[in-house]
Amino acid sequence: MNYLAKLRTWNTQKPRETMKAKLRSIFLATVPGKKDDPNYAAVRGHVPNDLYKKFKIFCVERGVDNSQGLEDLLREYFECKEQQNGTPATPKGKAGGKG
Repeated sequence: MNYLAKLRTWNTQKPRETMKAKLRSIFLATVPGKKDDPNYAAVRGHVPNDLYKKFKIFCVERGVDNSQGLEDLLREYFECKEQQNGTPATPKGKAGGKG
């Protein structure tokens, strides 16, 4: 059963808070200690609901948490922009400092 099917099943069989707790446990179990890693910085913002839903689907389809999904999308975007501008891409695994 894929993630979307599980979400639909949980949504119809369990209260909303139980579904949130289950999803949180799935994703938190896969998150390494990025919060404590000095090579990572937090990014936060608000986006329209339709974009948020697309992002969540993106993450669920790939089996990644929000943090990894955002990192993947940002890396892909900047690599694409750098290729268009003819500048070298940032090496994978290199995270910027805090700021």
